[in-house]
Amino acid sequence: MWLQVNWTLGGDYNSDDRTYAYGQASSGTNGGQLERWQFYDRLFDHNLTATGTHQFNRNVRGGLTVGQNLNETYFRQVDIFAQTWLAPAPFKLQNTTTRTLPNDAEQRRRVEGYFAQANVDLYDQLYLQARIRNDANSAFSRGHQRAWYPGGSAAWSFAKAVHLPENIVSFGKVRLAYGESGQQPPLYTTQDVYTAVAIADFNPGSLQVPTLNGVGGLYASAIRGNPDIAPERVREVEAGVDLSLFRGRADLSVTRYDSRAKDVVFAVNLAPSTGFTQKYINAGELTNKGWELTGSVRALQRSDLSIEVGGNWALNRNVVTSLGATPEQIAGDFPMPTPENCGPEAKVPRCQIGIGNSFAGQTTHAQIGYPLGVWRATDFARCGISDNSISFGGTTYNVGAACVGAPRGALYIAPNGFPITDPTPRAIGNPWPDWTAGLSLTANYRGVQLSAFLEHRHGGDVLNMTRASMYQYGTHKDTEIRGETRTFGKDMICYNKTCDVLNGPVVGPGAGTAVVIGEGWFSGGPLGSGQGATGGPISTRIEDGTFTRLREVSISYSFRDPWVNKIVGMRQLDVKLSGRNLKLWTDYSGYDPEVNLGGAQNANRGIDWFNAPLARAWVVQLTFFH
Repeated sequence: MWLQVNWTLGGDYNSDDRTYAYGQASSGTNGGQLERWQFYDRLFDHNLTATGTHQFNRNVRGGLTVGQNLNETYFRQVDIFAQTWLAPAPFKLQNTTTRTLPNDAEQRRRVEGYFAQANVDLYDQLYLQARIRNDANSAFSRGHQRAWYPGGSAAWSFAKAVHLPENIVSFGKVRLAYGESGQQPPLYTTQDVYTAVAIADFNPGSLQVPTLNGVGGLYASAIRGNPDIAPERVREVEAGVDLSLFRGRADLSVTRYDSRAKDVVFAVNLAPSTGFTQKYINAGELTNKGWELTGSVRALQRSDLSIEVGGNWALNRNVVTSLGATPEQIAGDFPMPTPENCGPEAKVPRCQIGIGNSFAGQTTHAQIGYPLGVWRATDFARCGISDNSISFGGTTYNVGAACVGAPRGALYIAPNGFPITDPTPRAIGNPWPDWTAGLSLTANYRGVQLSAFLEHRHGGDVLNMTRASMYQYGTHKDTEIRGETRTFGKDMICYNKTCDVLNGPVVGPGAGTAVVIGEGWFSGGPLGSGQGATGGPISTRIEDGTFTRLREVSISYSFRDPWVNKIVGMRQLDVKLSGRNLKLWTDYSGYDPEVNLGGAQNANRGIDWFNAPLARAWVVQLTFFH
């Protein structure tokens, strides 16, 4: 019997101080504006574990680990707006005439967890594991103060028992695992709260505060508290096989997983008569199912030269399966929100919930039957998708009659030669890739090591709001065609997926009619109605995000010669030169399809709006060994 006790205590602190300024002549700011925004983050983490192991006999050994985890995160932000500059510079608060009350907000979350894990190894072939965790969280409601998360796995190394030819299969293992985990609900969603935060919209000059002429006030938050909110729960089953082939010259691993999340927390809309607009509830269910393959081949193994090539491939299918139901739907007064009843239009309540809103005309949603983060927006009137009768610009068009015999998705062209907008919002566009893959190379020659990694993402949409915005401003190179004649369905300017719409099949009384492309199309006016701008149909700016990127190339060498000790007093010096993001192959019309306006969040993924592309970088690394 052997016992080991470990205690780890860690802390982290960081701060961020930002200043945003608009000059006196900036549009819409009425004399200029300043925002000073300060962030403070603090984290403490405590882990105490005790691990005991025991050899029962030569064929059976086991171990048990028990532990405690305490974690606290603290976040504070101080934000203040000021307006109207006294002088053009400096950009300081004291150089302004009007200042709002500061927004001084803080968040604190505490987690207390206890866990245990037991392992048993039988005959060096069968490996069993069981685990359990119990968590308490300050964001949990009173009725759900603690949550249990069980899990377990089994693996069988079958090569010895099955007696496969060792020159073909030198090692083999099959594995099966089940586990549960939880996601924490947002903080302070269990209570109705009041706030004094200044209200601002997209226009930088618009600010409203509940304190006026020295008389203070508070207003109720638009989000209603939910005293019954519970943690999200994810259950996952995973199975796979790992193989070592040809006496260790090659490896192959195949994994299949099925993950189901229940009680996913979403903010659902409430009737304005309640005095609130939203409420966080455990409404959602979604699934993630996929495959993962990894492999490597040691193509050459000599004392002075080795070459290894590796690869990976992954496919994931994410689908929202439920967003709960309203009391009226449960009572049978309205149809239930199923994929069939919802459709892309979200025809009944609880078919979709908004999770992000970056631009007018398109929003990010959870929608039943679609991946999490799908976009909803309007599109052009198209055959087999739009209603038979469409009203646009004060005129009603008989789209159904023109679409008889036409292929699905054909673009309806009005008598003036331009398409028209279908006003019905639908689920259009999905930022998730169809599959991803990677290829790696590692070569070593007499201590000099060369490595490279090539990454590929296939499919997935990118919403090119940069191009659409520059169309509207008249600054994109494409707008240089203004004054020229183009024909929809033939030679309209387009990029990859947009060509399937703008230069695909067309129907209608104006099909084949050449039109003058100008400000009316790119910004607004009678000739085009601004349908090429940011608020027009979304299919003008959805592009295919497929790309291949040379992610990294590096070369390194370890110096162990006597001169290393003489010069720097060390026994070894490692020198490494790396180049990152060196080459990109893509048909995307913007700088980089891998950018996200919302970062890694599901809300507003896949949106490009003047985002900085991934930087090409060269890094030199020196490592000394004493």
